[in-house]
Amino acid sequence: MEAHDLNVAEQILALLLSDRDGSLLDQTPFHFALAGGILAELYARGRIDLEEGTSGWLVTPLSREPTGVPSLDDALVQLLEATRRTDPETWVGRFAEDDELYLRVGRQLCRKDAVDEHEGRVRLIFRRKVYVDLAEDVHDEVVGGIRSAMSGDGPVDGRTAVILGMSRAADILKLVFDPSEVAEAKDRLDRILDESDLDDEERAVYEVLVAATERAVHSTSAAA
Repeated sequence: MEAHDLNVAEQILALLLSDRDGSLLDQTPFHFALAGGILAELYARGRIDLEEGTSGWLVTPLSREPTGVPSLDDALVQLLEATRRTDPETWVGRFAEDDELYLRVGRQLCRKDAVDEHEGRVRLIFRRKVYVDLAEDVHDEVVGGIRSAMSGDGPVDGRTAVILGMSRAADILKLVFDPSEVAEAKDRLDRILDESDLDDEERAVYEVLVAATERAVHSTSAAA
């Protein structure tokens, strides 16, 4: 994605917008995938680390230096201002509860000329921003890259593996792609992080973040 340089959360939202009208946003708990993607991107940029304690993994801020990306920097401020370290599942849940998260990530896509921003109506009552007209090259790169990773049998780049893990945790893949295509790729998806080019330390952290995202989704579904 060299032309637009999309981060993890941006690529997840772009994947959801591949239908070009934003309708998939109402059909998945995608906020959790975005939230997990935010943590994954902060880790990749050296702003946080995950440390294993006696009761599980904890998110530890490492740097106050802003990334220059609004969605990432808002999350980083929350992590830095927390009175104590907390597990990644809790942070995924907190970030996902923020109604502005999707808007911030969407605006980032607009600034990168990946989509056009429009005012839309939902159910004729509520108004929201919907992001449509996904740029053709972004559509081809994001959707094509994910499909190739699912159907292939060789190594996958780490970012794509993380995007696949987060998207699967929030049940996004079965809506973007044919359900039979996703079902056929189950074994591949089960080991996608293991077959990526990540080193052992990175792989361990991303596995924790993907698992935390999945648990956060299930916890919310059970409480509903």
